[in-house]
Amino acid sequence: MAAPVAHPAFLLRGAQVLYAVGAVVFCVWLWGLVMWTRKDGSFAIDLAGQRPHSTEPHDLASYTYALRLEASSYANNAERGEHPLFAIDDRDFGFPWSPYDLDVAPRLELIYPESHDVEAIRVISDRASGSFQVICVLASGETKSYGATHGELTPLPGCTTMRRLSFRFPAVRKENGAAPLRIYELEAHGR
Repeated sequence: MAAPVAHPAFLLRGAQVLYAVGAVVFCVWLWGLVMWTRKDGSFAIDLAGQRPHSTEPHDLASYTYALRLEASSYANNAERGEHPLFAIDDRDFGFPWSPYDLDVAPRLELIYPESHDVEAIRVISDRASGSFQVICVLASGETKSYGATHGELTPLPGCTTMRRLSFRFPAVRKENGAAPLRIYELEAHGR
């Protein structure tokens, strides 16, 4: 019978370190996989603003003013853009925001650090018709809900001292043969 071969101690220590590093890498990979599968595709960004709001009526839905933009999801299609920032870009690039196909409650939210008075909104989309809901959250916490139609200027009476505007759209499922929702521009006229 052959005698067992003695391995130098540094080889045994190296194997232990290699196993420990492998275990850590596997745990990090597994954590990343779990977080990726739980991701809902939501998006939020705080925009610092490039200029102060005017006292004259203007479009409050613009990336040039300080606000927080939140979206329930986005399609993230590199060919067509479809990013939430395109909904408030103030330019006609032709790129829309489009929610993820399986988003059951598509929404865009504009959140402001100071209160504003909103007189009317318009949503420019690829829809010839169709309604959605606008929720105005006042500085006092009171909410006011309005029905609106794509492409039409909708007055928002009583939406004064607003801190948040929430645009809520019905779900559109591509598997039912419906075209995806594409929002090209949000307008919130006020001061």
